[in-house]
Amino acid sequence: MRSLSEKRSETMKISHNPEVSGSNPLPATVFETIYTNCRGRFDLWEHRKWIINDGVIGWKNIFNNYYPITSLFRMAFTALFLTPFVLKKRSLRSFSKKQLFFPIAAGIFSAIDHFFWSSSLVYTSVANAILFNYIAPIWVALVAYFLYKEKLTVKFWSGMALAMIGAVTIFGMDLIHHPQIGWGDTLAIISSLFYAGYFIFSQQGRKLNRVVEYLWLVTLSATFTLTILALICGNSIKDYSLNTILVFISSALFAQTIGYLSLSYASGHLPASVISPTMILQPVVTAVLAVPILGEPITTQLVIAAPLILMGILLINQKGMAIQLK
Repeated sequence: MRSLSEKRSETMKISHNPEVSGSNPLPATVFETIYTNCRGRFDLWEHRKWIINDGVIGWKNIFNNYYPITSLFRMAFTALFLTPFVLKKRSLRSFSKKQLFFPIAAGIFSAIDHFFWSSSLVYTSVANAILFNYIAPIWVALVAYFLYKEKLTVKFWSGMALAMIGAVTIFGMDLIHHPQIGWGDTLAIISSLFYAGYFIFSQQGRKLNRVVEYLWLVTLSATFTLTILALICGNSIKDYSLNTILVFISSALFAQTIGYLSLSYASGHLPASVISPTMILQPVVTAVLAVPILGEPITTQLVIAAPLILMGILLINQKGMAIQLK
């Protein structure tokens, strides 16, 4: 039986030859690549089973696969949901420039992360794209160490190494068999830089804003950025079917709002260096949920990787527990 990622790749008709994984020819320009990636139209209704059943934890791996327009509507509806809760207590003008800067920056970085990650799927496998995106915790840790002077112990780096080995065990088989970094892999690596930037800006932004207000500003910023990118790429932002709109709304309400609220809340209590590697747990939870819900098999990679990732996250989060105790 094929894995869930393979089924999605086949349905989305992603061009990926396993014999030349990661070795796709380099396009003439970055703009040509991105423009070509973005021109597709789609209807999500036929994929509703995957979207609904994979749950809140796996939102990033699921929804971004359908190109940046999905992220745009997810962000837009989330901002719409949160608007009455925020404006009931304060107006946009009541935010200081410092309160606005960090969530706006986080929203821009999140939008660009979604954009590059989605674009990478045309040139590489889903597994490679996820793997390279999940090196974001390394960038976050380096910024935390060199810029914020956080004390990252040997135990922390040991936990990071275990989590990364687990991620490679799940997603890295294709890369191990074909150790070449192609254009799609490069786009995924670029997306990881912006994913890391989102966590770093969130750590600072949550010190100045309450969680709902912070998430509202982030999603407004991301919506604006993704709208510009969608228009540049020639994507239509109208004329979708009612069923597709309902899927956009449900994904925004459950995956985006609940998931991002949890993440934003954590950003106010823990450093980004602790939160970002914890997100590597997402594919493990998604794979476990897929066994009873979608009938996916329990693979050898999952059995090996899950304990490694869990042990790694446990070691990393001991740093977070120490911070909270202070």
